Amino acid sequence: MKRLLCILALILYIPCCMAQEGYEYVLTDRTATQIPDSASVSIASLATYINTHFQTNVQKVRAAYAWVTANIKYDKDSMYAINWAATTESKITVAMRRRKGVCENFASIFTGIVKLCGIRSYVVDGYTKQQGLINRNGHSWSAVELGLQWFFCDPTWDESYKLQANYFLVQPQDFIQTHMPFDPLWQLLPQPISYQQFSAGRFQIDENIIDKATLDSAGVFLQLNDLEQMQASARRIRQAGFYSELIRTRHAYLQMQIDIILEDKDKRDYDSSVQDLQQATTLLNEFIEYRNNRFLPTKQDAGLVNLMKPIEKLLTMALQRISTIGTQVENLQWDTDGMRKKINQLQKRIAEQERFIQQYIQTPVAERKKLFYSHQ
Repeated sequence: MKRLLCILALILYIPCCMAQEGYEYVLTDRTATQIPDSASVSIASLATYINTHFQTNVQKVRAAYAWVTANIKYDKDSMYAINWAATTESKITVAMRRRKGVCENFASIFTGIVKLCGIRSYVVDGYTKQQGLINRNGHSWSAVELGLQWFFCDPTWDESYKLQANYFLVQPQDFIQTHMPFDPLWQLLPQPISYQQFSAGRFQIDENIIDKATLDSAGVFLQLNDLEQMQASARRIRQAGFYSELIRTRHAYLQMQIDIILEDKDKRDYDSSVQDLQQATTLLNEFIEYRNNRFLPTKQDAGLVNLMKPIEKLLTMALQRISTIGTQVENLQWDTDGMRKKINQLQKRIAEQERFIQQYIQTPVAERKKLFYSHQ
């Protein structure tokens, strides 16, 4: 009997002494890993299921983490094939279909689910350190905001975890021991550490500090558009220094993406300015035809004056668009000088018509018809 009581006491004691985090989420993990296939065909269906079956944001984040780490397997055949150029959508779609991927797939799927649950999250790219050595290859993980505080999650390093997840909702001051983002902002520390400090492991951070300015900076960053985010990240990476080929490569990739977006913007601006010029030319020709018809049907004088305003507005917009081309990335293909010349020529024609309109308005009504013949 005594032996039995000892065994029972031990059974009751074990759950209390096991890692608290593991048992805190045991029910969430069990439910998440049993999500039916019909609810896991996409991250949208997963988010819907999680939002329906879990109450708090922490539970929802844990459920997403548990599902990803249990259902997405690490693809060792592609472990060195990180493709930063792939779109987030393709990273998610391919890995969801194959149920296999590398770190960028794990992070993208997890972050995507969390975002669709209405929780702010972001995929962080960087590099890691294990056993005191910096890994030669890049790595991706996730940042999650809960209760006005940011935490980090690395579903890749917790793949197929049992009970305890070691890299779930880790505070920035602890996560920086092994994970270093390319963009210093995503250290989420009041004072970012350097590459040299990370490499040597020689830094000390106040574990109790929560810096509101750092949290605000992350929030402001997420409100930027894609181009602004890349430009801000590239600038901070340059300021931090190119201390490894991996960092240099990451910066070169960001700069290439920035140039592509800017070149696309220049193309859109040029195409739009061409359309504005064509529309302005059409409107001017319609006015000339109306003038050749001796302003019939008749309009009020104020109406005649206003006929030129839409044309002038179109040309102003065309010039504004042309003026931005080549200001941020070298223009090697758009004939902006030729466009300016065409716009200026059309502006001169408009000025001639405006002078005629003013002369027409200032002429007594009985004498106006003569103006059409004198200007033939």
